[in-house]
Amino acid sequence: MLGGAGRPVTMPDVLDADPSPPQISTYRSLNVLERAGVIRRIITGGEHAYFELAEPLLDHHHHLICIDCGLVEDVELGSEVEEAVDQTLAAAARRAGFAPHHHSLDLHGHCSACA
Repeated sequence: MLGGAGRPVTMPDVLDADPSPPQISTYRSLNVLERAGVIRRIITGGEHAYFELAEPLLDHHHHLICIDCGLVEDVELGSEVEEAVDQTLAAAARRAGFAPHHHSLDLHGHCSACA
């Protein structure tokens, strides 16, 4: 379900797609997949968290998150912007003696329906 959705999905989305497993089993399965690094949980501050396949299963991307309705939309930055972000974060990590693994960037604001 997550692979074919083409967007981050909520638990109700997952349950609507296949209501046959008990809800608790679906929660447990998502938790196991998250701990295994197969999926990523996106916290929006809204009513539900969103889930998507983790990198490297998907191309690297970021999110636009509506702080009113919780809508999550994928956004890809151009390679030049992504390279500049990587370099800036790597420099900050070096100064702090931090060993970076990866980055994520979520922009919180208002979607067009809520603006």
